[in-house]
Amino acid sequence: MKSGYKILWTDHALNELKTTIEYLENYFPILKFNTMYYRIKDQEVQILSFFSNRQHPKRRKI
Repeated sequence: MKSGYKILWTDHALNELKTTIEYLENYFPILKFNTMYYRIKDQEVQILSFFSNRQHPKRRKI
């Protein structure tokens, strides 16, 4: 039996992660919370999007 999941990142999720990390590194010396959206398909966890909670929820795109 195979254990664990393979994690796949969409280009969109990687770009959002990069932007969020850059922002936090530049403006916050402490950790802020973000929301990660993902789905599980077969034996994979697909990272769909990172959303910085400092933004208005209506700006969320998944």
